[in-house]
Amino acid sequence: MSRGEMMLALVVVLLSACGGGGGSDDAESDQQEAAQQDDDNTNDAGESPTVPDLIPDIETALIGVWDWSEDYGDAGTDEVYLVVDQQGRLSEYDYQGDTFSGGRNCYEISRHWGRFTRSAPNYLYSEVEIESKLLVDLEVSNGDLYLTALEFNEAFPFEVGERLLFGVGLRNPPVIEEMDAMECE
Repeated sequence: MSRGEMMLALVVVLLSACGGGGGSDDAESDQQEAAQQDDDNTNDAGESPTVPDLIPDIETALIGVWDWSEDYGDAGTDEVYLVVDQQGRLSEYDYQGDTFSGGRNCYEISRHWGRFTRSAPNYLYSEVEIESKLLVDLEVSNGDLYLTALEFNEAFPFEVGERLLFGVGLRNPPVIEEMDAMECE
């Protein structure tokens, strides 16, 4: 059994172990699709370079809306939200009607400006404008999102080993679709 076949078997076992209790056709279909994807993407040595892609891009605990607001004292509070989607893409929603911006009742939206991608057991952090990636550890603790740089990269302002609060958890996060509907024109 090749290394790629062993990895696929391990992933299939792990996926089936996580499945629900009643022989769902969806779980079986997902396993068949994963096996077919592996067959379609094998290289000349018979190894599949796509097997690591079968590991979910991002943990469920990281997906959602995070508070990125900042209090500037007398200048007001800049109300900003970070959205992490299921593919690990990062979008920013900056509310213009807050006390800091003093603008209209709408959001300036920067979609998919960055991304977290899985590099098990850690993540690679990247930004669209910076053609570089940084190996990081992401952790949700007490409802908040923390980032720790695991390497040095001069393109990013993170110190190796420094644990940074990257997003504050929200008890009642705004609904993404509602913020999208309020995009500034």
